[in-house]
Amino acid sequence: SFALTENASLVAPSEWLARLARTSSIFEARSVSVIPNPYAPAFEKQSSGPSDPSSAPSEKSVTVGVVAADLLDPVKNVAEAVAAFRRARERNPYLRLALVGARGEEYAGPGVEIMGALKNEALPAFYSLCDVIVMPSLAENAPLVIIEASSQGCPTLAREAGGSPELLTRLGAGSVYTSANQLSELLESFTPLTLAARTALRDKTHEVFSPSTVAKQYDEVYES
Repeated sequence: SFALTENASLVAPSEWLARLARTSSIFEARSVSVIPNPYAPAFEKQSSGPSDPSSAPSEKSVTVGVVAADLLDPVKNVAEAVAAFRRARERNPYLRLALVGARGEEYAGPGVEIMGALKNEALPAFYSLCDVIVMPSLAENAPLVIIEASSQGCPTLAREAGGSPELLTRLGAGSVYTSANQLSELLESFTPLTLAARTALRDKTHEVFSPSTVAKQYDEVYES
């Protein structure tokens, strides 16, 4: 077992998880490092978006994205994000919502597009077209959606859960919310990042979360 293994150390992808590990009697005497999960190679390059400019949203519109493997998974809490979007759209008709994931057809309605599940190769283009991603999950460790979106310059509004807040702090973009009402207010007043700000967010993400950067941190753990 891990407890009996000599010279064993633990690597956690978030400080939130590392803090929990350090309180455990199994890991309290062990070295616990924090190394973030990297994004997949598909997110290494900037997506150019759609080849047909007419398929892009209008300049006034604000595109909000939600990505989940299963849009009806209660832990992913997509229903709350959809309800908050609908309230915000009553006051800001330029908002539009794009849902990516399996199921969720019942969320269709004014301003809402059901896109179905997308492969990793298609997600960079999706994130590049979004102005903001909403992460409404009730339980998360170090969600890849946040860094995948930021790799394309798209910030995230994340519910306060697990390691999501520390990811936003590290990226220096996005906001944390604690209720559906607060999310609705954030969406209603959301102002898209400038091109320069999106570029800075993208550069920061590649600096911290690229596979090569994360691999170097693992090398340091093995050498210590």
